[in-house]
Amino acid sequence: MKTAGILLASCAALATAKVFQIEVNTAPDKHADLVAKLNELERTHRGVASGFGASVDEPGIYCQAFSDPNGRDELGKPFSQGKKAVFAKHSKHPVPIGSFFCSDKLEKIQDNVDDDDDDDDDDDKKKTKGADDDDDLDADDDDDDLEADDDDDLEAGDDDDDLEAGDDDDDLEAGDDDDDLEAGDDDDDLEAGDDDDDFEAGDDDDDDDLEAGEDAEFDDGEDDEDDMKKRSIAYDDDDDFEAGDDDDDDDDDLEAGDDDDDLEAGDDDDDLEAGDDDDDLEAGDDDDDDLEAGDDDDDDLEAGDDEDDITADDDDDRFEGAEDDDDDIEGAEDDDDDDDDDEDDINGADADDDDDDLQAAGDAGFGEDGFEADDDDDDLEAGDDEDDITADDDDDDLEAGDDDDDDLEAGDDDDDDLTADDDDDDLEAGDDDDDDLTADDDEDEDEDDIEMKKRSAAVQFRSARNIFARADVPLGEVVGTEKVKLGTEVIEAGVVGADKVDIKRVACQLYEDEAGKKKLGKRFGMLDMSVGIRAKPVKAIKCAMKKKSKRSKKQKS
Repeated sequence: MKTAGILLASCAALATAKVFQIEVNTAPDKHADLVAKLNELERTHRGVASGFGASVDEPGIYCQAFSDPNGRDELGKPFSQGKKAVFAKHSKHPVPIGSFFCSDKLEKIQDNVDDDDDDDDDDDKKKTKGADDDDDLDADDDDDDLEADDDDDLEAGDDDDDLEAGDDDDDLEAGDDDDDLEAGDDDDDLEAGDDDDDFEAGDDDDDDDLEAGEDAEFDDGEDDEDDMKKRSIAYDDDDDFEAGDDDDDDDDDLEAGDDDDDLEAGDDDDDLEAGDDDDDLEAGDDDDDDLEAGDDDDDDLEAGDDEDDITADDDDDRFEGAEDDDDDIEGAEDDDDDDDDDEDDINGADADDDDDDLQAAGDAGFGEDGFEADDDDDDLEAGDDEDDITADDDDDDLEAGDDDDDDLEAGDDDDDDLTADDDDDDLEAGDDDDDDLTADDDEDEDEDDIEMKKRSAAVQFRSARNIFARADVPLGEVVGTEKVKLGTEVIEAGVVGADKVDIKRVACQLYEDEAGKKKLGKRFGMLDMSVGIRAKPVKAIKCAMKKKSKRSKKQKS
């Protein structure tokens, strides 16, 4: 009894709600059912999104099919029990179906009384459709009485309702291709000259909030050279960096050109002043700790010393200035090969000299060549280690402060033809890795290209046979349809997911050829793209990330 009561209650509820089924012919020998309610607009689902015709077997019910989900574009004629509607009489392909509206009164279906659409004609008890209230409507009519039309409710040259001459869709001015556009627009809510949603004039692609001129990067080799060009505007990948820092900085608060924490520009390690190469060195130090500027070798040396525990001008251990090379011999004699210590009136031996005719430290007016003490060879100034070197140089023909090789300017580090602070040939100042890089670049490859190689987008397709397929497409590559298991006849496509990237930054393009040269349809993103019922075969697809806007780059820098 309890079961019977439930069944009776269910039947009563169905009768009250007046729920019934619409049968849609999805193929010449197949059909699918759609559950509908009386006097309510019922949108189609995936299984009945297209078909060749429709019928209803409920007595006293009249239905009308629409090609759009909002119930505005009528598809075929009203149908009822025993009277079927045919949508594609001479076509081999099913027609897209957006929604159905059913009523128990034919007048509602024929729009003789109030209906659920957005026009105002019903309130005026007009039998004509559209935003206008008069008969014999011009552009933006929703009803008959148009001149030289190929379809109802159009002026000459129109292809759909509510258009002026030359329009292709609803509510457009002459020359428009889609809804609510000004002349020259190709999609919704665009200013004149725009190609997609929410773009300012001149924008070409599918993302919101882009400034004019910015677009996604597609390498299809046609007329999109401007779209392909890499942008060379430097922008940072980490917080609190000035423009020009561009690779893998892991700490904030660095000035441009720094490689580590708390460094001034040009430092290579912690706690160094500009130009230092190691810890706790003053500018100009070359080797180890606790050296004064100009020291060359080890700890506890005064400027100009070359070995441990030697006072200035000494060349060996345990000797004070003005001593010679033999123990317990006073300054009047030495054991070198020169002749100066055998003569009378010599004011002391040549202390610590490695060559003839050099005067000892502290002696004045002695020596033929007039060299100063502390030289290791001829023609050297004090502190020099080799010929023709100015103080503090380590090699010939170097200016003071040079470290390595000939013909380098002060501060050069490695090889010829480098400007200051370069590490390799033919690099601009601040370059640190490879040729043909701008300042501060660390790799040849564009950052967005590196990101795209690691990521992919999920794209859903609908074929001409109403078959749905989903494919994962690597970003930045032209991929053949056989690799992503995509049928060759596609009438709709859309981006439905993305791996490791914001789905709003992904846009895709279909191509008629495998090389990705001939575009098929428009670029598309999260919004589905339709290429028409009679689509050409699709041979390849490419998905890419859209460029960041200049505004966001400036805010980040």
